[in-house]
Amino acid sequence: MTRRGYAVTLFLLLLLCYGYFFPRWADWAQNSRMDMILAVVDQGTLRIDDYYTNTGDYAYFEGHYYTDKSPGPSLMGIPVYAAFKLVASLPPVAALLERAGSSEAFAQTLEEGGEGATVDRVYFAAALYAVTFCVISIPSALIGVVLFYFAASFAVKDAYAFWLALAYGLATPAFAYSGFFGQHQISTFGAFVSFWLF
Repeated sequence: MTRRGYAVTLFLLLLLCYGYFFPRWADWAQNSRMDMILAVVDQGTLRIDDYYTNTGDYAYFEGHYYTDKSPGPSLMGIPVYAAFKLVASLPPVAALLERAGSSEAFAQTLEEGGEGATVDRVYFAAALYAVTFCVISIPSALIGVVLFYFAASFAVKDAYAFWLALAYGLATPAFAYSGFFGQHQISTFGAFVSFWLF
């Protein structure tokens, strides 16, 4: 296989693995970042006053609620959510989200005694997935490709570099953070790509 073939295969494998898992349902850290995106796109403000009840990670200042998380992931997610909102407003997609929100089979997968699934919660979860996939999972898969090219410049065979990058992507905490809407993998991407280019 050519070096480019290894790189494309690696990217697709990592992206498939990262995209397979949904972000954790009702996670305070992820919800706080997503709340800021919703506030900016839907209301044109950084205040998460209408959204903060789904998280405990917020700051209260002069009568308003704000996310207390680093703003980078949220700022990167704004255009993704804006595009998602347009797609979600299409009648077939809106019908699918509504069907999922009222599905008895889906509701049975949730914690017994919890607040259950509603159309709003399913919409939020779908938006969080779309943002996480574009802002976190894609750059995470690219880290694997950059690591592969870096290792291939020293390895005896490109296959060794491929297996090294695959091990990094699937057998380290990078795997867990590649489906988590936070700053970990974005920071790693920026730092390692800068190092590689240097």
